[in-house]
Amino acid sequence: PNKGQRIPVELKRAGTVRVDCDAHGWMEGWIYVVDNPYYAVTGADGKFSITDVPPGDYKLVAIHPFTGPIEQPVTVEENKATSLTIELKK
Repeated sequence: PNKGQRIPVELKRAGTVRVDCDAHGWMEGWIYVVDNPYYAVTGADGKFSITDVPPGDYKLVAIHPFTGPIEQPVTVEENKATSLTIELKK
């Protein structure tokens, strides 16, 4: 590998992808590919927001390396903010 090297790869299926380093067996990363525009990465405080979600019933999936995916149903109402609390336990 070269410093700053980028290798573009198109990921076509939603789900978890593990990325390993060819030179260092201890280096790894994880990517979660989504098939819709409604996703977020939490801030340091664990909070996030997802905007412009159409009204309806959805399944929110929170993913953490130690807990795996946690699913919670959520209803989004038109012109109303929706608040949710999810507790991730190891």
